Amino acid sequence: LYKRAEGHPLFTVELLNDLLAQNLLQQDQGGFWLPPALSVPIPAYLKQLINQRVMRAGVTVGQLLAAAAVAGETWLLTQIEPVLHMAETDLLDALQRALQADLIVMVDDRAERYRFVHGLIREVLYTQQLARLRKRIHAQIAFEMMRQQTEDVQAMAYHFLEAGCWNEAMD
Repeated sequence: LYKRAEGHPLFTVELLNDLLAQNLLQQDQGGFWLPPALSVPIPAYLKQLINQRVMRAGVTVGQLLAAAAVAGETWLLTQIEPVLHMAETDLLDALQRALQADLIVMVDDRAERYRFVHGLIREVLYTQQLARLRKRIHAQIAFEMMRQQTEDVQAMAYHFLEAGCWNEAMD
């Protein structure tokens, strides 16, 4: 629970309340709580809270972060920029607003590497997309990584796999 909430008090409380409401927590013989046997989706309240934060930042921020969510927890702007088809000024404005809204943080200024401030933000944005759209974005990111001759072949293979491009993933 702590790991999934990444120590965030509100997320911890809401995740715990949801598990209790669904009666998914069991105690062992010693009285210790056991984690749920299956993966549990994010509670609707947290999804709504995260979506409201993203929507307050603006439509272009939502588009930027949706593509970034497919790219991963940490991502390079140069790898998602071609996916977005935004003018550079709009892209940079959306990026600045996402940073100001504390939805993402800069990891490496020179490489233009960013990451989500919390894994649940990425998870919500990723899972609410249509599967076909996610596959398309995975493919676009993978081909962009190939074009840029990235050294992270594991990430490239992952994106090709998620896109259903089996031959490229194997290569």
